[in-house]
Amino acid sequence: MIGRRLLQGTGLACLLAAGGLLVMGRPGARPTPPAGFGEAAEGELPDFGPAPPFKLTDQAGEPFDSASLRGEVWVADFVFTRCVLVCPVLSRVMARLQEATVQAGVADGTRLVSLSVDPEHDTPAVLAAYADRHGADPTRWHFLTGERDEVWSVVRDGFKLLVSPTPEDAVNPIAHTPRLVLVDRTGSIRGLYDGTVPEDVEALERDLLRLASG
Repeated sequence: MIGRRLLQGTGLACLLAAGGLLVMGRPGARPTPPAGFGEAAEGELPDFGPAPPFKLTDQAGEPFDSASLRGEVWVADFVFTRCVLVCPVLSRVMARLQEATVQAGVADGTRLVSLSVDPEHDTPAVLAAYADRHGADPTRWHFLTGERDEVWSVVRDGFKLLVSPTPEDAVNPIAHTPRLVLVDRTGSIRGLYDGTVPEDVEALERDLLRLASG
């Protein structure tokens, strides 16, 4: 399994040990939501409250405001282009979701958002090249950068997920969550999924298409 192979990497092992916000459990188990998030009614997707607002810069060098996502179903992940462990896996998941929404005929109502946790290195030009390598449709899949404090605040304080420097790890100098976040048309977080666990990725695709088709 992808998750088991990745766990052999020192950098990801540090990531998983970095704090209580990353709860992996057994393979295939859904990650425990961060403290303070709501519970789902039976048979419904949970509502974890509003996604945080942000104003950043996309891979074209244009301002990108989270308000532009209103009325869309979207998925966020957290990556950086120098990452050689979990980030390529997450980007492949996002590419899979991009294709799945096209195949399901709901591409017009969905978007993908990748926030760089290494914004000092990941300039718009660097992100544009990374986006191109992953086949990103720039009208639907946005790679975002900005000031480090601002981006990290969105991740830590807004989404309540892990990002932390690990300068002692030359392979993975930034520890960050492997979770992807599903957000509905009203801006509410409806799911958190571990992108290194195939069962979670399948659940994310299913839930994304469910929201987008509803």
